[in-house]
Amino acid sequence: MRDRNNNMQGSPIVVGIVGDSASGKTTIANGLAKILGENRIARLNCDDYHRYSRAQRIKHGLSAVHTEGYFLDIVDQHLSLLKQGNPVLKPVIDPGMENFLAPQYVEPKPIVLVEGLLGYFDHAMRARYDLRLFLEPASEVRIRWKIRHDTGRFGRSEAAVVKELAQLKVDEEALVRPQRRWADIVVRFAPSERYRHDTGPLLSASMVLRPSAPDIGLYELMQRINPGPAMRLELDRDMGLPVDRMVIEGDIGTEQCAAMQRAMWAAIYPGEKTAVGEAIGEFTSESGTSSSRSLALTLLIVALHVGKLESGRAAALS
Repeated sequence: MRDRNNNMQGSPIVVGIVGDSASGKTTIANGLAKILGENRIARLNCDDYHRYSRAQRIKHGLSAVHTEGYFLDIVDQHLSLLKQGNPVLKPVIDPGMENFLAPQYVEPKPIVLVEGLLGYFDHAMRARYDLRLFLEPASEVRIRWKIRHDTGRFGRSEAAVVKELAQLKVDEEALVRPQRRWADIVVRFAPSERYRHDTGPLLSASMVLRPSAPDIGLYELMQRINPGPAMRLELDRDMGLPVDRMVIEGDIGTEQCAAMQRAMWAAIYPGEKTAVGEAIGEFTSESGTSSSRSLALTLLIVALHVGKLESGRAAALS
């Protein structure tokens, strides 16, 4: 990565973050923005492109994840415009999906983070991304995250949230989860055998790194730092194809985690003496704001991929 300023060389790097409702998309996007620089990031949420309000959607018999409830062609158009370096006027709907609000003017930045349920749904949209992430936390984890989010933010009952998840299940399985096949990186957070009931700081992370993702020299970095068995790179198969799988145990030691964080930060920002940000592994938990080492390391690995893409683009333009 060349610098931390808002200097765009060529078209922006577009990073997609797709997954089910409450799969952690915004947490990942927020963490990446902290690492890569808020001033260098433009944000786009595909879930704002609703065709109907909540009441209208219910009247039409559509779930909150059904493709017919979104202007996906406008999402594609806006991604194309941003990719070309042009601003867009993005629609905005309130968090409860009751009312459409004033549109938001979004200018292209060196990096565009795009999150949403249906970001990879068609071929044209998929072609706009330089890096595609798919999030698939363990089902019991996602349910707890969804309950915590909706009861805390919207004051809904736990029973109502569980009922909605059951109603969404068919469309999520048919429309959202098949998009996993198009991801360059698949991220899964799940409890370990030792901490089976944890849904927060001690969750372990597993990252499928497909050959379509850029080579960031992760194997060499692991060999040099040697973080121990709590963070390991394995050969695996996914959808019948060979992949690398990064496993990060939730209880990785403080020293091992810190050593890997420093090494990855130095690789993202070579030559800079700034310390690793302390808040990059933060997330909202039932007790407020918590921190996860596995989340922090996952974010840094993704940021390394973005940095490699930026460096490659800058080299091609020089």
